[in-house]
Amino acid sequence: MSSIQYKRVAAGFYTDAKITQFGIQEPHPTTFLLWLISGPVFGVLPSCASIGRYGISEQSGWEPEEVDWMMEELVSAGIAQFDPAAPFLYLPQAIKYNPPRSPLNVTSWQSDWRKLPNCFLKGRAYSALKGHCELRDKDSVFDKKRPRTAKNSFVRAFGSIDKPPEPPMVPTIEEQKHSSTKQVELKRKRNRKRYRNSVPSTPEASTPHSNIRNIDFSGDRGDS
Repeated sequence: MSSIQYKRVAAGFYTDAKITQFGIQEPHPTTFLLWLISGPVFGVLPSCASIGRYGISEQSGWEPEEVDWMMEELVSAGIAQFDPAAPFLYLPQAIKYNPPRSPLNVTSWQSDWRKLPNCFLKGRAYSALKGHCELRDKDSVFDKKRPRTAKNSFVRAFGSIDKPPEPPMVPTIEEQKHSSTKQVELKRKRNRKRYRNSVPSTPEASTPHSNIRNIDFSGDRGDS
């Protein structure tokens, strides 16, 4: 990894009384990104959080509409990925600016990771975090005589993180057509069966003129 100078910022910086006396900051994508990275949203896990637009609005003081606008700007720029239904917020580059200092920090991710909802973005974050730990191990110098453990290996420490379940496969267009055709056929079969059950089965009831008597009209009508 390239050498980058880091500065630690306490999560309570934005809630300090000396800072809040200046009022709410003007909404801006850059200000929003800095607030997300260094604010109270993320815990020990540097890039993932389960929070929606209203949760962000309550903690930051920005209106939900302002949060929507800033989030759209970050998503359009490829800086953030957001699933409002989960909810799940993922910043792919956050771990670059706030990397774990040691494998023990990676082990501490487990508690926050289990609280996150399972969704497509969680699977994507899992792959990215795992790749980051693999790169860190490549840059580290290991003593060949000492085995790699969760205390000296980022990859071994990441082994405590549960892999999220695979998301359901989205059916293709051909599979959707086949499914709809099959549903139509089943519906027709049910309608035919329902119609057969509604028709009376006795021959007398099934004949429309069964109650009419046979009268012989061959006689001479002049007698009447």
